[in-house]
Amino acid sequence: MSAHEGAADDFYCREVLSGETPVEVVAETQHVLAFRHTRPHYDVHVVVVSKQHIASLLELPAGGAPAIELWSVVQEVAAEISSEHGG
Repeated sequence: MSAHEGAADDFYCREVLSGETPVEVVAETQHVLAFRHTRPHYDVHVVVVSKQHIASLLELPAGGAPAIELWSVVQEVAAEISSEHGG
């Protein structure tokens, strides 16, 4: 499956990345968007997604810019949450 196949069926591509569903952005890079979940299950619930449709992390090329940015944003957001709210 290519990076764009299945994007129409994916909530994050169809609703969030298209702007159809507004979100509170926590962090953003060229390849990654981190935002507060629209219906959180926890007091602090942040979602981090690739801006390119990827059906599975198993399909994300290791060492490429999207993978590096994804991990960097996850770490940045986790550090901020830990600092503000504890582990």
